[in-house]
Amino acid sequence: MKKRNIKNSSDLQMAIKDAELSVQSRENGINEKFTEVKVALQPKNFIKNIVSSISKTPDIKTLLLKSAIGVAVGYFAKMSMEFSTKSIIRFVENAINFQVQSFEEKHPRNILTKALVFLRKFLPHNSWLHAFIKD
Repeated sequence: MKKRNIKNSSDLQMAIKDAELSVQSRENGINEKFTEVKVALQPKNFIKNIVSSISKTPDIKTLLLKSAIGVAVGYFAKMSMEFSTKSIIRFVENAINFQVQSFEEKHPRNILTKALVFLRKFLPHNSWLHAFIKD
């Protein structure tokens, strides 16, 4: 607002009207800005603005993509490790069973063979040893 030289009442009235118009103009600008901020901060618009700003930033897109790929690879690696651990355990059980059965067939009167027959009879089925001396 510029400084005026007021000499009479009509100049004063003009200055007052200019000041009122200036205040009204500033109030309208503040009200418009307030309305814009209020609309922008509504949850729906807030999320929409965040997503649009993320999609405009290539670094964040790349970071999100790499993170998603990393999570997927980690998940599949964990699943494959669990699968391969089970496979290895099953392979070892089968190999031991094969060796035990072939030993029993070659040496039917051996003391170890008789011990295995005894264990098969009296060992509970939920024992960890039962997997290695199956029938």
